Amino acid sequence: LWVLGSSMVAAGAAGAIPALAALAGSLAAVALVFVKAPGTVFGCRDYDLVAALPVPTRVVVVARTAPLYGFAAALSALMSAPLYAAYFSAEPSGPAAVATAVALSVLAPLAPAAVATLASLALTSVAVRFRHAGAVQLALSALLVAAVLAGSLALGRASSRVDDAAALAAMGNVAGALSAAVASAYPPAAWAAAAVREGSAAGLLAFAALSLALPALVTLALAACY
Repeated sequence: LWVLGSSMVAAGAAGAIPALAALAGSLAAVALVFVKAPGTVFGCRDYDLVAALPVPTRVVVVARTAPLYGFAAALSALMSAPLYAAYFSAEPSGPAAVATAVALSVLAPLAPAAVATLASLALTSVAVRFRHAGAVQLALSALLVAAVLAGSLALGRASSRVDDAAALAAMGNVAGALSAAVASAYPPAAWAAAAVREGSAAGLLAFAALSLALPALVTLALAACY
């Protein structure tokens, strides 16, 4: 990833690195949760023992999901660090921008991980109805990933049709073009980019609110049906 970041800097696309870092951390979180959620958050072999504990259900759900969010945040920070290192080596920034980048690296995977947890639960609930549950879950996961990619491409085409003038302006420089492409695939990445590049407090607050609110809502939803 350092090589990728350095190549983007050399190509004059350093400005697109913050958005790319947010997207990379999010995708890593989704992949991790899809693999680890079944058997960790739900479908646990010790469910009867856990359900008998004299603690609220939401506490059990938080205890089950916290390691997933923690691993996702660590993985996101690990992937974002070399990208941001390349970015800050080329772009003059103060301590506030560096602190914002660190915070966003930790926050980036939380909302995607929460959504992936619900998606994994839905896939597992469907797969267990079949005889070969593992194969069915793998096939459904592949279909879901394909649907996400197709939706991202469709969103990108739709956004380019909505504002052709802005698209043409973005294509005038490499960083603008890459930032527009990443934001089309994952719109919150634009908030992260604005927070790091422009010091946008609104972008930082919006990204943080989304990253914290979605896991909280998913925790409540899982507790209701645990």
